[in-house]
Amino acid sequence: MAGPVWLAATVPVSTKMPLPIIEPRPMDISVRAPSTRLRRGPDSISRAIAATDLRAASCFSTGEPPGCCWPQVSHTALLPHSPAARVPYHWRMADTPGTRESVLPPRPLPATYWVVPGRLLAGEHPGSQSRADTMDRLRRFLVAGVTCFVDLTEPGELPSYEALLPFATPDGRRVEYLREPIRDHGVPAGPEIVQRVIAMIDDALDTGHVVYLHCRAGIGRSATVAGCWLATSGSEASIDPLAQLQGLWQQSERSRGWPVVPETDAQAQFVREWAARAIRPGASRGAVPNDALPVAGRIRGMLLGLALGDAMGESLRLGQSGRADWTQHTAMALCLAESLLATGGNDARDQMERYLRWQRDGHLSARGLPGQATPDVARAIATWQWRGQPQAGSHDPRDRSTAALPRVVSAVAYALAEPAAAVALAADCARTTHQSPLVLDACRYYAALLVGALRGAT
Repeated sequence: MAGPVWLAATVPVSTKMPLPIIEPRPMDISVRAPSTRLRRGPDSISRAIAATDLRAASCFSTGEPPGCCWPQVSHTALLPHSPAARVPYHWRMADTPGTRESVLPPRPLPATYWVVPGRLLAGEHPGSQSRADTMDRLRRFLVAGVTCFVDLTEPGELPSYEALLPFATPDGRRVEYLREPIRDHGVPAGPEIVQRVIAMIDDALDTGHVVYLHCRAGIGRSATVAGCWLATSGSEASIDPLAQLQGLWQQSERSRGWPVVPETDAQAQFVREWAARAIRPGASRGAVPNDALPVAGRIRGMLLGLALGDAMGESLRLGQSGRADWTQHTAMALCLAESLLATGGNDARDQMERYLRWQRDGHLSARGLPGQATPDVARAIATWQWRGQPQAGSHDPRDRSTAALPRVVSAVAYALAEPAAAVALAADCARTTHQSPLVLDACRYYAALLVGALRGAT
């Protein structure tokens, strides 16, 4: 029977090379828009793919991973943050910076070397001219536990790999990309450049990341910065960082043809001068060293200061002298802290139940008596009680209430390990009683200040 004939062009299967599909990496995520860190929503297609490909433990162990696996992570569903259980992504993540073990963990590429075993890695550029090869190399870094890349190359010097990085690891730890360009074969333009890079490395290490510091070949710029980091690390390596660097450099296969680093005499002299000054980022600004006041002590002081200031303010307001009690501000901050620890995250319903118990039964009040809520807070609690609406705060843009600010201390103390998450959590926890844009922005700003103070900044 006559009829139209349809022709289909075919391509031999043997000529096709399947490539892993990666959900594009967000290119503009910052503290200004931190809500993406705690957002929950329906699983995406990439999440379903990730559930199929990434749940095998062998893919992210210290052994050689299968060649067909590539991390794919949903950008809309991350694991809840828990202060009691850090993300166990890498077997050496818990090591203290500065330790040196006789057995070194595997290196992702031959031209890399561990500055601190399992924590700080340095070497060549992880990218390649080939997209497929770049993806395979990045996979090796992720399998080795690297979750923070510090790039010292200049823009346009080599093909960028940032867009090929997954947003997070299978366990929910965000993959960070940081950059501080330094001219090839040159030295940093000033000490502030090195201070910024060392601050990047230290902040990433303090929050549990495994860091990869790289330039182009891993010989000049990255070795210079690694030497400066060793000089200010406070370990035995700080006495003679260049000698220590030479020993570490021998791990790299590239040391066979280039036995001494940094690459140029000017770079080596820069490290010597830096070591002589021994400038730690923040030292010139009078910051308190992290080990001078333990973080737990700072958090305790923050909560005690809130209670004391609250009680003194109430005493002055009432015109009384002598003993004073804390009020709504401290009691609700304690209720929020209790809720975050009990639920493992931001549960607005649980928070409102505890606020209601404080108002009705005196839960966590100074004397165990029913709490006296301010009108705005009382209205929000009543909305929850009678309508079951947990985020009961008013959206009125004219709202200038400060009642939500004291609770910021609890949110920051809970999520201090992840600064952006702490800032987002502070605003999210305020929504139970206040949702004015100005109030939420004030909570975010106050949270950022508290994060800096608790981490030792001035």
